Amino acid sequence: MISLLQATYKELGLSGTLVHSFNQLMGALRIRQVAIRKYHITRQAVTLSEAAAGKGQSIEVRELYRDDPLCLQLGRPAEVIQARFDQGGHCYAAFRKGQLAGYLWLNFGKYQEDEVRCTFVLSPFDKSAWDYDVYVFPPHRLSYTFPRLWEHANGVMAARGVAASYSRIAYYNTASLGSHSKLGSRVIGSIYFLCVFGMQLSWTGDFRPTFTFTADSRHFPEIHIA
Repeated sequence: MISLLQATYKELGLSGTLVHSFNQLMGALRIRQVAIRKYHITRQAVTLSEAAAGKGQSIEVRELYRDDPLCLQLGRPAEVIQARFDQGGHCYAAFRKGQLAGYLWLNFGKYQEDEVRCTFVLSPFDKSAWDYDVYVFPPHRLSYTFPRLWEHANGVMAARGVAASYSRIAYYNTASLGSHSKLGSRVIGSIYFLCVFGMQLSWTGDFRPTFTFTADSRHFPEIHIA
């Protein structure tokens, strides 16, 4: 047990270890309606440099639209996919040897979360994007799918005058943090969400407001990311 805690602490730090331990305890007690979620917010400057360094050019990237049957292959519930389109989401998919290899989503200006109840509002509004659900299917993870996706996304954002993209990454997803870091992304702050039987409290020392609270499943408090 001690060695496991030490390994967790080395990977996640003190706050991450405390959050992880609390959630493990709630799981062991079968209290599924109580959890703490911790997210890192990252920022990445938009650049037109070739993320794939000219490689992987055979990988095609194109936008998927609401009525595209390929949306059913993204591994997300249909209602989640439709909700993303409803709020202005754009899905870009990569194809390798004719197969769907990966995808990512972009929203511009703001993004309403589908894991916790909040809306991230970016500043400056017209020069910022939110990237999320970046996924590469396992058979393609050793290819250039991931950098080609980002190369395409950067081109889309640059054409719209977007200067930077932001995202939230769960505290335990060190692999995603590492992948983003290699592309020039950096953590600019963290946010915690305490979820208790439908009620939600968020707190952060890095963005505003410091605290939000909601007990209404239809209410998505705004959190401003500057």
